[in-house]
Amino acid sequence: MFLQLIPRAIFTFFLLCHISYGSSGGLDLSDSEFDVHSQNSQKILILNDGYSALEKRLELIEKATKTIDMETFIWRVDDSGQLLTHALIKKAREGVKIRLLIDTFVGAKDFNYFIAHEMRKEGIEVKYYNPTPLYRFIEAQWRNHKKSMTIDHRETIIGGRNIGDEYFDLSPEYNFVDRDVWIEGDLVDAVTLSFESIWTSQESEEVTRDKMPAKYDLKYRRNSRGSSRGLIQFKNDLRAWKKKVSFAENFVSLKNEKSDLREQIRNLSLIQAPEQYYGTCSSASFVSDRPLSHDTGKTKRILKKEIYKRINNSKTSLQIESPYFIVNKETEEILKDALSRGVKTTLLTNYLYSTDAIYVSAAFNSIANDWLSSGMDIYLYGGDTQTDYQTINTEVQNGRWGTHAKSAVFDEDSLMIGSFNFDPRSYNFSAELAFFCDGNKELADALSEDIKQRETDSILIQKKDLENDPDSVDESLFYRVGFGKKALYYLLKGPSNLFDFIL
Repeated sequence: MFLQLIPRAIFTFFLLCHISYGSSGGLDLSDSEFDVHSQNSQKILILNDGYSALEKRLELIEKATKTIDMETFIWRVDDSGQLLTHALIKKAREGVKIRLLIDTFVGAKDFNYFIAHEMRKEGIEVKYYNPTPLYRFIEAQWRNHKKSMTIDHRETIIGGRNIGDEYFDLSPEYNFVDRDVWIEGDLVDAVTLSFESIWTSQESEEVTRDKMPAKYDLKYRRNSRGSSRGLIQFKNDLRAWKKKVSFAENFVSLKNEKSDLREQIRNLSLIQAPEQYYGTCSSASFVSDRPLSHDTGKTKRILKKEIYKRINNSKTSLQIESPYFIVNKETEEILKDALSRGVKTTLLTNYLYSTDAIYVSAAFNSIANDWLSSGMDIYLYGGDTQTDYQTINTEVQNGRWGTHAKSAVFDEDSLMIGSFNFDPRSYNFSAELAFFCDGNKELADALSEDIKQRETDSILIQKKDLENDPDSVDESLFYRVGFGKKALYYLLKGPSNLFDFIL
């Protein structure tokens, strides 16, 4: 095991040297090797729609010649998950070294250990982050919420999207408007180093699938005791095991390629191409939390501190887009200080109809009036697809939509795109990452305009609404919400507010 770690240690050492002692005007380290700034020009593409985001990932995989590193919080076993899986298997067969890191908390429920077994047979390395059982409650809270895909240590995509149909505008039931950023430049070295730190941490493990049940296992013999119960249990377990094996084999099999869907994705991304911003950034930063564990997590919250610093330094305006908005005391003080200084602050978030997490809306509704009173303008994403956006079919078009983007614009000339939510999980428990670009009004305007476009498909509530007609605020917070969802909301309201520190 020690010998296996030597090449990775050497790689990390040389990568650190490259970042620390690069040419003048290149990458500079601050207090942590995961808070990296570059004065070199980075090529940038903001990926606002799901089809372009999926197409760009597929293009990068097809383009890779040496390495592909991917980390995600969720990997669904659906159409988009299968498209990416098949693309990776093809590259693995060409000799490209591929590493997948999936968070166990949600990711392993879909992309399970049986699928990982089939991927390893294709030469793809798969690890799961923190496979701690849930009964060890505190330790199980430390998650890797980062999303990145890097090829050949040259190009990367980071942002808010997990792997799943709802993140790429393909679900007939519920989809997210989201946002990623593609980067080409020396900042990619820092993304590679961040991935390496998580991949080699003790929290990332190569979990194996369950062994095939054997008829004479002790547990079946114990359950028999002169009856057929043990044999029945064995047959049921064996049937379930074979079903999981069969599903995994079919999911990864290239015989089940979705060529028609691949072509549709390509064509839809071409339609959206004129709407995507492509440019450069000459003052860029990449900030990423270190691997977290129960005894060191709070000392490694690098990204949170960077966001707080930028809010504190804001002078005129602050735009925030976050799917969830539950603030801790520190965040509340910083944002209210900005509002008191006259910083025009807007928030685009979900509400009860558009959210995927009712319990979060239950907590948000309890604080919404307080933020309105403080002067924050709040846009509640309306729950429909964006105006004039062409989807793959009418089912997707007519489905429910919510925002999932984690972005901000500071003073109209600096921006953030990443995986950080304004909620306690990102403040305290989840490792996060983000890209920042400073002093680039053109790029900041492009992001700001996309947020504003989403705001046109939202419900605006302001301080004057609260002062003139408080009932109208409640009406907005419950607009289009059916009886069943309201009932569940009120059932969860008490527990959500009681346990909002872990939502």
